[in-house]
Amino acid sequence: MRPSTAPSRLMHMYFQIFHEVALGVQECICGIREHEKCVQTFMKQQPNYPSFPDNAHYYLPKLPALLAPDYKPTPEDILHLRIPTTAVNEINFSFALTKIRLIDVGGQRTYRKKWIHCFDSVSAVLFVASMAAYNQSLEQVDAVVKPVYYNNLLDVVHAEKAQNRLRESAYLFGEMLRSKFLTSSAFILFLNKVIRILL
Repeated sequence: MRPSTAPSRLMHMYFQIFHEVALGVQECICGIREHEKCVQTFMKQQPNYPSFPDNAHYYLPKLPALLAPDYKPTPEDILHLRIPTTAVNEINFSFALTKIRLIDVGGQRTYRKKWIHCFDSVSAVLFVASMAAYNQSLEQVDAVVKPVYYNNLLDVVHAEKAQNRLRESAYLFGEMLRSKFLTSSAFILFLNKVIRILL
């Protein structure tokens, strides 16, 4: 084999492997689609199953369209997409002639004490909490927990003992409100995934 053709042959070989893997994944996904009633029943019986994504209720009925070769995502498809934050991310953009610097810490539960001081003198804190978390347990906790209701949501519970995700979010929100680094910041509470509760 001549050196000049080696990269193109290697690329072709990688493409073939990727294509075969993609076809295998597609077959598995189609298998899920064939058993949709079983999957839907499982989702209803195990709503806080840790490995089941929150957006499955949206994407499962759309599997045939998603797997079509000419599929183009709709704005709603994109809005339902979830990519977990695994690090602190910074995004800079402009809106109505105002420059905005957005720092996304996502679910960085284990590193809070390390990053909270970085937000001294920020203008606003946008706190996002999932309403679908009312009956979900934290990932590091294996126990199935009971749903949290509005009248006991803000009970004082230490974060390590707050096994329910919504209660843990409420605990963190309260912790941020009391933080000495955020005393001059405005707070915006954004509750998402409300539609999941209504289904």
